[in-house]
Amino acid sequence: MTIPRPPAAARRAHHCRLPLLLLLLTLLFPAGAAAHALHYRVDEQGISARFFYAADQPVSYAQYEIFGPGDTLVYKQGRTDRQGFVSFWPDRPGTWIIKIRDDSEHGMHGQDIEIEIGEGLRLESYQKPLVANHLAAFMGISVILFLYSLWVQWSHRRRAGFSGPGGADRASHKDR
Repeated sequence: MTIPRPPAAARRAHHCRLPLLLLLLTLLFPAGAAAHALHYRVDEQGISARFFYAADQPVSYAQYEIFGPGDTLVYKQGRTDRQGFVSFWPDRPGTWIIKIRDDSEHGMHGQDIEIEIGEGLRLESYQKPLVANHLAAFMGISVILFLYSLWVQWSHRRRAGFSGPGGADRASHKDR
């Protein structure tokens, strides 16, 4: 005994029911459908530090470690991005330390900076490089030393009797 086959229209309707049922279930339960989606959120909070050798020379892809207040274990580690940035989100106030190391053609460079995070997890202060703290003093001392070196050269030439840029002294010039 053979079972009669349903007409072609009935077979097509049966094949359409399953996709419609799946679509209906997806619409009713969207969280299940997005279980493997990658979610993200962009925040304006957190701390970022930029490391550079000169204004146009970032410390790209250098290794760093971040330590929280009183921590001996690393809070975060990684590499700076192409522009020399390190970013992190502190979870408590206190003194945070970023240790950065970079190996260049001039040898190993390293810097440890302290960042003070206050209540509300906002930046309060950070340890600036020595030159940044005393730039005016360095510039003033540099100008004074430059002027002093000019004065020393001028006074030595004058005492030695040099006539000027040509370097011939007066005594040997008179003997001729």
